[in-house]
Amino acid sequence: MKEQKDQKQNMKNKGITLIALVVTIVVLLILAAVSISMLTGENGVITQAQDAKDKTGQASAEERVNVEVAGSFDSNGNVSIPLLNENLKKNVEGITHEGKTLDENPITSLPTTVEVDGYEVEITEKGSSGGGIEQGEAGKRYDKDIKVTIGGEEVSIPGGSTISKIPGEYEDVDEGIVIYIIPEGETPNWEADEDGDGIKDVQEKYDQFVWVPVPNAIAVDMNDDEVVNETDIDLMIAQDKYPMAIATDDTNYRGVLYDFNENGGTLTISDKSWSSTSTNSREPAYLTDTLRGDAISANNTDPKITQELLQNEFNGMVNKVSSNKGFWVGRYETSNMTSNNTQDKTNKIKVVRGATTGVSRNSINWYRMYAQQKAYRSLTEISSARTSSMIWGSQWDQIMIWMKDVPSEYTDTTYTGKYYITNAVGMGNFGVSSGINDGWSSTSSPAPTGYQDAYRVKNIYDLAGNLYDWTLEASSTNNRAVRGGRCNLTGSDGTRPDLRAGNYPYNIGSSISYSTYGSRSALY
Repeated sequence: MKEQKDQKQNMKNKGITLIALVVTIVVLLILAAVSISMLTGENGVITQAQDAKDKTGQASAEERVNVEVAGSFDSNGNVSIPLLNENLKKNVEGITHEGKTLDENPITSLPTTVEVDGYEVEITEKGSSGGGIEQGEAGKRYDKDIKVTIGGEEVSIPGGSTISKIPGEYEDVDEGIVIYIIPEGETPNWEADEDGDGIKDVQEKYDQFVWVPVPNAIAVDMNDDEVVNETDIDLMIAQDKYPMAIATDDTNYRGVLYDFNENGGTLTISDKSWSSTSTNSREPAYLTDTLRGDAISANNTDPKITQELLQNEFNGMVNKVSSNKGFWVGRYETSNMTSNNTQDKTNKIKVVRGATTGVSRNSINWYRMYAQQKAYRSLTEISSARTSSMIWGSQWDQIMIWMKDVPSEYTDTTYTGKYYITNAVGMGNFGVSSGINDGWSSTSSPAPTGYQDAYRVKNIYDLAGNLYDWTLEASSTNNRAVRGGRCNLTGSDGTRPDLRAGNYPYNIGSSISYSTYGSRSALY
């Protein structure tokens, strides 16, 4: 009886053991399934690791390609395709184009796609994989100075400024990148609102500057003779490089200024002759005339100008432009200046659209414009590492060089010329002196700056016509240079953005302030 009972107990134990085994196996299978899912599922460890590997590989491929693209730009800011092929073959191992090596199938046009380590990388016409702002984003305000990459090109953004979010103002360096000076805490309306004026509102409210690329700011030794002189500038020009300055000693620079001539549809650019005794177009330069020079300084109501002061300011500008590969220029002619000598000379100036330029410049001489342009930066939230000033003549010429391939939009038997910088008829306010009805109410007075989009080139307004722009360039012992033509000039010479003329910045017994003379800010 006892033996039978023990047998039943053993069978029961075996049944429990079998059930436990089955349960254990089921649990292990569930755990295995869960583990496999965690490893290989959509969000599994292996899948995430593979995704991370792919993203890293893609980023690495793009970076390797973009480094070579960045080193393949010509002096016009475009990708040189022969140089691009050479750089990619030399420095990106294993690169292919449509399944073949670059020797077998070189890149012949952009945009195109190449393959690196199995990853596809797009190269656009401006050289960027994807284009647009690659660091930062449109509409972003930067608190500190930063360099961002836009379309494969580096742009130095001043702290305290905001990159535009308006289409056409932030995507392409060659078309003009625009920044707005928007106080911290303000949120602009970048979109067209119900009345269609949203974009117009932000353009009229805030100061704006446009980036001017300067890839070769300082003349360099081109013939390995360890001396940099006029010959080197000529050699640079022959290679489509245009320096804005040349060193005169270990610490000082002088400006390199240019003449622009068009003959039979061919544009030639040459540097202006210069010597240590020159009194023609030059900078930096103190005006030495005893009656109309810098010594009198507008009845002593404005800052005294010295050669040392101008030289130091010019040196600082050149070094910053060279370091940043460019500078910012006021998008509009400067407005809202004050002529009241009893007021602090740091009255805020504006470079906004919509201010009536003829009124805003009334009774303001060169010295007051110079002083207020210098003060501008300190009256804004722009980084203290930046400098504001009246534009230098060499900076104006760099704008002309940047725009040298822009075509003219109007030619006839009187006003002939293929290029905008030598023939801007219909692209600036010249009243009726050019024979073009531009729609402004007066035939010979300035329009509000930014009056017509037709007067905008690379996002900068009114370089042609409207007002002469005073510069820091000297054109004699008693004249400062003005650039860009003006609204009441007659004849074909007056319709040229590259126009260079001169006049007295001040005259004894009166404060010279012509109704068609203005100025333009630079920021660097």
